[in-house]
Amino acid sequence: MILPVNFVLDGQTLVFSTCEGDKLDAVREGRVLTFEVDAVEPAFQAGWSVLVVGVAQAITSAEQIHRIERLHLAPWVPLPDRVFVGLPATEIAGRRLPLHPGKITYVRHTDP
Repeated sequence: MILPVNFVLDGQTLVFSTCEGDKLDAVREGRVLTFEVDAVEPAFQAGWSVLVVGVAQAITSAEQIHRIERLHLAPWVPLPDRVFVGLPATEIAGRRLPLHPGKITYVRHTDP
């Protein structure tokens, strides 16, 4: 499932918000999820793409929710019964598209 969402980093955990539905069911089932972030700067013919892999968890602690709300994670649309989801990365892979077309740098990082 591909959906655009806003996200923030809380330490080394990627956090996004959602509401009830299929995507939250996957979180509750403890499935491994992937999260991709891309950026392109056409004027410089440059960009990057990062893929984060991990087991997401619904954030339910009032203290954690309060801290995340202070990080100003703004949803794209108002969400009824907003739920925060944390994705601690077990693997991070990415590539940078440099200023010179044809030269792609690939980076892979895995925590032990």
